[in-house]
This record gives sequence, C-alpha cells and structure tokens, in this order.
Amino acid sequence: MTVIDKSPAPVQPTMFRALLRRQAASVAVITTAGEPPVGFTATSFTSVSLRPPLVSFCLARSSSSWPTIEGAEHVAVHLLGEDQQDVARTFATSGIDRFAAHSGWQYGPYGVPLLHEPVAWLLCRVTQRVLAGDHVIVLAEPLTGSHGEGAPLLSAEAKAAVELVRVAKEQGLSLTGPDGLLRQLTKTVLKTALNEEMTEHLGYAKHEPDGAGSGNVRNGSRSKTVLTDASGPVQIDVPRDRAGTVEPQIVRKRQRRLSGVDEVVLSLYAKGLTTGEISAHFAEIYGASVSKETISRITDKVIEEMTDWSHRPLDEIYAAVFIDVISTRIR
Repeated sequence: MTVIDKSPAPVQPTMFRALLRRQAASVAVITTAGEPPVGFTATSFTSVSLRPPLVSFCLARSSSSWPTIEGAEHVAVHLLGEDQQDVARTFATSGIDRFAAHSGWQYGPYGVPLLHEPVAWLLCRVTQRVLAGDHVIVLAEPLTGSHGEGAPLLSAEAKAAVELVRVAKEQGLSLTGPDGLLRQLTKTVLKTALNEEMTEHLGYAKHEPDGAGSGNVRNGSRSKTVLTDASGPVQIDVPRDRAGTVEPQIVRKRQRRLSGVDEVVLSLYAKGLTTGEISAHFAEIYGASVSKETISRITDKVIEEMTDWSHRPLDEIYAAVFIDVISTRIR
C-alpha cells in the first residue's frame, strides 16, 4: 500500500462545518493503526462540538475492534458515499480480513489507514473514552480532513425517514400529529404485534375453528393510550382473553411509555432491510420473554400488514384547508 508521510494541518472551521452538514445519519467507517490495522462500519458517528472541534463514535466492548481502539491514539473517520454500500458491508462483516477484502486504501499520517474516495474524511486524535454500559463512547479531536460533493450513504433508519416524508407529502398527510403518517404506522405495528401475541398465547389464530372448545377464547379488546418517543400519544386496542391470563409483552399491563417501537417502524419502512434485521429490533424489545419462533412470526405478520397498508387504495377526495389572513391597522 502507498504510504502518505506528512504532518496533518489543523482542521479548518469552514471545512468542519461543511462536513457536519453531511454527517447527520450517514454511514461511517472508522479505521486505526494496528498489527493488523483495524476498521469497522459505524452509524453512531456524530459531532459533539464546533468550538473546539470534537466528534464521537460508539462501539461495543465485545467488538473485535475494541482492543485496538482502546489503546489507539489516532483514528480516521470516513463518511461513505451512496455508491459505497459494498465498503460499508465489508467493514461490517465479522471474521474476515477487512483490509484484504477491500483494496481501496492507503496508509496516512500516524500509520492510520485512509480509504479511497469517501464523501468526507477526518483524521482525529482520541481525547477520551467514556464507558456506557456494554459500549464505549470515544471522543476525538479532528486534526485534518477533506470533503467532496457526492451524496452520503444514509443509514437504514435515515432512508426510512426520508421515505416517510416523501410518502406523507405525496398523500397530503402530516408526518406527525394526531393523524400523522408516523402515528398511523406505529398503531399498525402495535396492533399486529399484540394480535400475534394473543395467537401465541391461545395456540390458534383468530377465527380458526381450532379455538372452539379450547377453554379460552378471545374476548374483545380494551382501548389504551401509550406514549412513544417519536409519535407521541397513540391510541391502541389491546386484545383480551376470556380467562384473563394473557400477559402482553410489547405493551405490558399498566405500561404507558414505550421505547424502541419507533426504530421498528422505521426499519419496516426502510428499503433493503432483511427480515432478520427487522426481527432483531423486535428481539431487543421483547428480550428473553418471547421465543425466537414467536418473534419470527410477529415479524412476518407485521411486514405483511405494513405491505398491505402501503398498497391500500387512496381516498377519492382529500380535504385541504387554506387560511389567509389580512392584517390592517385602523386609527
């Protein structure tokens, strides 16, 4: 590999600002010197401070990259372009020599590997490592870097958010609010998951003849309002069983605030995510309280319902109200 041997110049504020405009929700590859060198894909890169310049990224302490990052003095952050999905995939793959699998790189200052043709890159000096549960937040000071004009590679959640905004505009809907698109999708996900939980509990699907004489059947539903991080209050119908033995998991009894559901909704709307990746979001919500088979079935059913919802026929008429105000002064 080519070796670039030069001392980095201080990062310029104008360049740092331009880079930050491309940073939000973009996919990054972090690299550092080592024997062998280390690199990994991260969606947790973010700016912390403009004056002085400071950035951060996060990784698990169980990661194979952590032992090297733990002692690293310098790292390089590469914001990938939209045509570099293969690069992101390579540096996210476990059990391979990532730098052998990807030939487009060279050694830079301090022996840190620099990838070819990212949208932007920063060479940084590590200033602090902060323990956060089973993860570590790494703070770093940008020393030098560069940025181009290409479009960044967005994370799956960012792509989903862009798609949600597009669909909301296309259908004349607001994204948030009482009748917002995000709230509608959240309600659909929760309704489907709760119904599948009931199916798992009873042992048969709704309207199936197997339920006759089983000793326990569905017994309507009760209305409940839950508070989500992104959608705000969402009214849902929680199914009940006649024996009163069901214990809902995604929305537990007496639970009013939900966390993690917004990520599921965005993942379901993101293009290109596998069923396994979506199922992983449900697994984080349910934990060990639900079997993998149940999570898989809930995932399949929710994807089916979301697909039907996105292909539903539109109303013939959508009402739009335009309000115009004229302000005059009368003496």
